[in-house]
Amino acid sequence: MKSRLTLRLSVLCLTLSFFGTQASADVSTRPMQVATGPGGSVVEYAKRVSKARLGGHAVTFRGRCGSACTLFLALPTSDICITPGASFQFHRPYGASKEFNAWAEEFMLGNYPPWVRRWIEDRGGLSHRLLRMDYSYAAKFIPTCRTASVRHRHS
Repeated sequence: MKSRLTLRLSVLCLTLSFFGTQASADVSTRPMQVATGPGGSVVEYAKRVSKARLGGHAVTFRGRCGSACTLFLALPTSDICITPGASFQFHRPYGASKEFNAWAEEFMLGNYPPWVRRWIEDRGGLSHRLLRMDYSYAAKFIPTCRTASVRHRHS
């Protein structure tokens, strides 16, 4: 019982931080690179995405962004860009309790933009099978970076 309450409180705190207030126009526009992110903890990546959102960071996708790394796709397209050769890998969360894995899957799917959810659904949904979205598809929805440097957020 206590672990369920702890999980619910953690989820509430994480969700509130993930959807925190938008950064104001006078915040930093420091660039953030997402390059060959192997994935990892959904909670840790949600914190990174929240930090990028609240800190006014522009995010560049380079290389492979796998698993929890794909949460960066939840950022507004005005704050992200993609480089040729970048790709995204999706699968059902695993490694924690059954209850937490179910929450993590719901959290991720609920935060992806509609075009990502449709792409996943068209391939049978998340499972233990790895789904790979390549640059040619993602670039239809994410702007290609204009130069080798990171595109900055517009104020």
